[in-house]
Amino acid sequence: LNDVARLKSLPQLGFETKGNSYSYNVSSLQFNLDDTHFKDLRVRQAVAHAINRNVILQVAYFGLGQVTASPIAPGIKAYNDPTPSPYAFDIKQANQLLDQAGLPKGSDGTRFEVTLDYNPISEDLRKTAEYTRSALAKIGIKVTLRAQDLSSFVRRIYTDRDFSFTINGHSNLYDPTVGVQRIYWSKNFRKGVPFSNASDYHNPEVDRLLEAAQTENDPQKRVEEFKAFQKIVEQDLPDVNLISPQFITIYNRKVHDHSVTADGIEGNLSQVWLDQK
Repeated sequence: LNDVARLKSLPQLGFETKGNSYSYNVSSLQFNLDDTHFKDLRVRQAVAHAINRNVILQVAYFGLGQVTASPIAPGIKAYNDPTPSPYAFDIKQANQLLDQAGLPKGSDGTRFEVTLDYNPISEDLRKTAEYTRSALAKIGIKVTLRAQDLSSFVRRIYTDRDFSFTINGHSNLYDPTVGVQRIYWSKNFRKGVPFSNASDYHNPEVDRLLEAAQTENDPQKRVEEFKAFQKIVEQDLPDVNLISPQFITIYNRKVHDHSVTADGIEGNLSQVWLDQK
């Protein structure tokens, strides 16, 4: 049972979603574009078609979040492109793409086997990985999950690059240049640097748009640059963006003014006061 639902029954507790705008996050399935199978766009498209974001939202996040195909979190409204994924949930289309890629099903129904690493920092990412294993089995991709501590995960993905694909989450922070560019900019493919361009994604037009947005002074033009960037990466599929989690501050109702800034309870709490009644 979702702990949030249980805790909401306690009258002394309150729930606040404000004060988390520095923590906007997007969970995604990232491909290693150097992998034997996933360097083929058709295979990545098939995986995207096999995943139902609405199921992930309920199974892994208990409905506490928002489905998104964009790398820019819905909370950053000025820059987010709310257009649905160009790869809608479609098992038939997924199977056709894998056939076209020359990956027929064997006698046991398996096309190929692959290992999925997931970031162990949270239960929702583990549950998303478990769902992904089940979803991809339906199109003949046999997935083995690999669990490890956070240090081992970071070393495997960003230093050793010993992975095929991964379930991960990235904070957008307060602006796409700060929190999103690092994932897609070709100049940020840096071995040993955590939470950088893990896919080894290179697209000159994406680089141009991201670099232009860094210094653009016209607010509307900057919006257009980021939205153009989103449309390209959603087609190229270096990753499949899935869910933007909802962050909630749970507090005792006697505590006031605890989430008055964009960093919420990570701020200095200088305005907090306690009701002694």
